[in-house]
Amino acid sequence: LVEILVAVLIFSIVIGAVLGIFGFSIKNQTKSLNYQEVLDQTSYTMEYMSRNLRMARKDTTGECLGAIGNNYINPSGDSSIRFLNYNGKCQEFYLDNGQLKQKKSENNKSADFGTASALTSHNLNINSIKFIDPICLPVGTAETIASPESLFF
Repeated sequence: LVEILVAVLIFSIVIGAVLGIFGFSIKNQTKSLNYQEVLDQTSYTMEYMSRNLRMARKDTTGECLGAIGNNYINPSGDSSIRFLNYNGKCQEFYLDNGQLKQKKSENNKSADFGTASALTSHNLNINSIKFIDPICLPVGTAETIASPESLFF
């Protein structure tokens, strides 16, 4: 009887340790997958935005940006940026309720924006984003930046 109790106790301790390790590894796997999802979304979004901003055109009519000759403007402060994309269509990136969104027009006019589409999922909450205009940087630094930068927080 004593031997059976000792065997059951040892078996219970071993099973408890194995289940604890298994639970710990499942929890860490879930964390890793969540981090990977955040990295995937931010990487895709930053690449998509930077590609579009790099290829921005000058607005020769002023119908997208409101002024002739600009490449981009910040219509709602630093948390949004509007530009004429490589297809000649007016496009805007902006932050809305923790989600990064974009609007595109079917032509070069900002008045003809369609419905907004999300660039990030509702599971990813962005607290703030700031588009930095290189023209507004201190003297000597704007020469090294050819297009606007964006920072996620």
